[in-house]
Amino acid sequence: MKTHSKRIVAVLLALITAMCLAVFSFADYQVAASLDSEKKTITVTNTDKTNYEYEISPMSADLFTSNTDEGNIVYSQLTPGTEYTISAFAKPRIDGATAVSTVKVKLLKSQNPPSAPTIVSSTATEIVVKYMTGCEVSLDNITYYQFANNTNYTFKGLTPEKSYVVYARKKATSEYYASAAVSSEIKTLKVGDKTVPVEAVLVDITNTTITVKKVAGYEYSLDKENWQSSNEFKNLKPNTVYTVYQRKTFDASEYEPSICSKGVQFQTTGRAPLKANPDAAEVVVPSKQHAGAQITVTAKTLFPAKDMALVYGDTKITPAYLYTEKDSAPVSFKATEKDKNVFEAKFKPSDDADGSYNFYIVFKSEKYDGKGNWVDDGTEVRTVAVKILPKQNWFEKFVEGLGNVLFNYLPSALTKVGKAFVTVITWFVKILGSIK
Repeated sequence: MKTHSKRIVAVLLALITAMCLAVFSFADYQVAASLDSEKKTITVTNTDKTNYEYEISPMSADLFTSNTDEGNIVYSQLTPGTEYTISAFAKPRIDGATAVSTVKVKLLKSQNPPSAPTIVSSTATEIVVKYMTGCEVSLDNITYYQFANNTNYTFKGLTPEKSYVVYARKKATSEYYASAAVSSEIKTLKVGDKTVPVEAVLVDITNTTITVKKVAGYEYSLDKENWQSSNEFKNLKPNTVYTVYQRKTFDASEYEPSICSKGVQFQTTGRAPLKANPDAAEVVVPSKQHAGAQITVTAKTLFPAKDMALVYGDTKITPAYLYTEKDSAPVSFKATEKDKNVFEAKFKPSDDADGSYNFYIVFKSEKYDGKGNWVDDGTEVRTVAVKILPKQNWFEKFVEGLGNVLFNYLPSALTKVGKAFVTVITWFVKILGSIK
């Protein structure tokens, strides 16, 4: 009886010891699993089939279980978007027993790749990739970079004249794996001209245009982004400040942009400049002039904006000299003493001059520079046709002179005599009326 009791006690002690060892082992054991998203499989590693049995949930009719030569358990034909729980239970498994270790693995959904990345621009050391919603980019398909604040991504510090492959893929999310990558290839450019270009020099400005001095091999911009070959900017706003930049042109397919000049500010005028037109200038050429006789030509300064606030580009013209198609020597205009804006030029056609003459009146043009100064703006020419009559003899001159006197002075003299006569008669009548 005592021997039997001793055996029972020994068995109980053995069971208790085994249970303690099992509990200690269970507490240390951790089930491990790896996921292959492309094959839609979960492989349970770190298996110990002697002491544990394994279970996956949720189960489905399509789910397939297999074993590898290494003793791993493979669950395949899983459902994307499902979270699976892998549990390890101690053997022998008792109904209602709690798993010793669990691991959760979620098989995410796959997503289609995006369109190939668009290269916005490139230089010798940079590549700019256009923003792609929900995507990330890479140059090696290993390390990916995120777009920030919905803006383009710039790869910097690259090697000039080297071909690069730009990869793009849709980012992984809590529901989706990262998509397969697509790519575009681009070659960085040659290093551009690093010579600092000259600054813009103003040539002309109006209320809607700015024209700077044209420099061979240059292009021009108002914002350093949009460049044009023309040195004239049109359709601008009046009374507005603009900054003009310029740089050397370059072959954009091979070279990066050259260095941009320092910006120069110009302000458009509040109105269009008023240009003095020589055809509108007041010019007087006496009619019926004879060959060999002196002709006095009168011309006035023309200043359209004289009663306005001046703006850049306003012009005025002043008579300078005249010449004819038949007489080579030019004749200068001189200001009259009575009016400094009225000029006279005295010209004498040759004795054999006869018929139609063209007088070419040359005006000196000046332009307002917007800084209180008038600067030379070349010349303007007006053509005036004059009829030259044959040269007169002394008798013809006498008769014409007498006629001029009678025509010009006799009516005035008679008028004065008549007024004097009326005054005397009126005085005489008053005297008679006073005698009683």
